[in-house]
Amino acid sequence: SMPFVEGEEWKKRRLLFTKVFNYQFLNAIFPRVIKTCEEIFGNLIPKGENKAKIEVLDVSQKFSSSIIMRSFFASNFHKQEIDGEPLIKVTIDLLKSISDQTASLAYLLLGTKFLSLGIRKKDREVNRNIKNFKNAVYKEVKRRIEELQSFI
Repeated sequence: SMPFVEGEEWKKRRLLFTKVFNYQFLNAIFPRVIKTCEEIFGNLIPKGENKAKIEVLDVSQKFSSSIIMRSFFASNFHKQEIDGEPLIKVTIDLLKSISDQTASLAYLLLGTKFLSLGIRKKDREVNRNIKNFKNAVYKEVKRRIEELQSFI
C-alpha cells in the first residue's frame, strides 16, 4: 500500500514500517530468509546442467513474497489460499500488478486517486485483488489473535 499513499499518510505508514522492521525482528526472521534462499536459489539450475535461463524478475518476486509470507504466516503460509489460489501465487501476481500499475503513464500523470477510481478494467481488477488480499490478511490476523487469547 505504500506506493498508493502520499503526504501525512505516507509518513504514518513509513513510521510503522520502521518500527516493525527493527533489528530484533530482522534477526528473528533471518533463519526463514536462509531457508527461502536455499529453496528458491537451490532449484534455479536443474542438477546436472551448467546453464539455465533465469527470469530474474520472477525469481525476485517469488523470493520477496516468500519472505513476507513466512514472516507473517510462519510455517502455515503454504496452506493459505485466496479464491482457491495459493497465497504465494496471489501475492506475486498482486505485486506484479501493482508494479505495472505504478509504472503506467496514467499513474505518473494522474496519481493514485485516478487508479483508486477504477475507471479502467485493469485498475478495477487490481483494486479488487488488493481488497481480497487485505480481507484474507485481516482474517488471518483475527484468527491468530483469537488463537493467542485462548492461551491467556
